[in-house]
Amino acid sequence: MPYKNENKQREYQRNWIKKKREVTSQTIYWRKIRQQVIQKLGGKCAKCGCDNYDALEINHLNGGGRKEAKKISNKAFYLAILNGTRQTDDLDIRCKVCNNVHYLKKIKKLSGTWTVFWKPN
Repeated sequence: MPYKNENKQREYQRNWIKKKREVTSQTIYWRKIRQQVIQKLGGKCAKCGCDNYDALEINHLNGGGRKEAKKISNKAFYLAILNGTRQTDDLDIRCKVCNNVHYLKKIKKLSGTWTVFWKPN
């Protein structure tokens, strides 16, 4: 604990949290890069049509997303897609729900019928 005085410690923690919550220009830059990648891959969920960027993910059609993530960072992955050095024929865009359904059905081979509908408010 950096401060013996309890009030100073609380103030230090409040300031630290406030500083961490600030959105930096680097954060804004990488959000734009991510949006460009999503647009390049179709801009909406391939299954249900969801177009909310916060809900969209890049889906590896044949699995292997975790293995690729261990090799390179998300930033390098996004830049490789934008630069054209990473092929995109095994990728598509899915919302988090449809991506999980894809994982369960295609990768884990679970049987069952799931239907996902997306309705914007």
